Amino acid sequence: DHFIAAASEQPDYPLAYAGLADALLLLGVYGAKPAASVFPPARDAIQKALSLDPSLGEGHATYGAVLSLYDWDWKQAGETFRRAVALSPRSPTAWQWRAMHHLLPQARFDEARAAVDRARALDPLSMAIATSVGVVYHLAGDSAGAIRALRRELELDPSFPMTHYFLGGVLRDMGDAGRAIDAFHAAIGKSGGTPEMTAGLAQAYARAGDLDRA
Repeated sequence: DHFIAAASEQPDYPLAYAGLADALLLLGVYGAKPAASVFPPARDAIQKALSLDPSLGEGHATYGAVLSLYDWDWKQAGETFRRAVALSPRSPTAWQWRAMHHLLPQARFDEARAAVDRARALDPLSMAIATSVGVVYHLAGDSAGAIRALRRELELDPSFPMTHYFLGGVLRDMGDAGRAIDAFHAAIGKSGGTPEMTAGLAQAYARAGDLDRA
């Protein structure tokens, strides 16, 4: 709402549209709103921002995320993310989103790990980026490393729900359904829950053999 108000007051201000696009994008990424309701207006907003300022590196990262997550246009997304990190090489979010939204879904694990490690080095206190490190390690086959990374972050900030959620996913996939259930409950309790968190909890109950709860 504030980004919309900012754009209304100053229609030629690119960061208002970029901020609006990021807000819409994250509503979809975290499952708070259906993708079809937020990604198309996010695309419109970021295209407007980039038309006003083509040098906005973080804006290209947002556009790359839309192209990957909603359009599945991997070729254009790759070009857009390369432009993003070239224009804003010190943007941790650009590196993180390149890793999570473009490289990881294509199983380009070594590149994803390098990109997310770069993001972590640029912003070592970001819980979202630190959690992404654990996710990349897990999907790259290093589940033990992922657990170490995620638990280390929970020692720093036990209130971040997505760390609990992804820890639950790693534990579930490793066959530790009991602790996975605890982690998913923590994620839901600290956030109010999203459909993906509830689905994760259901999977963990199923792995534990509790089909009624699942």
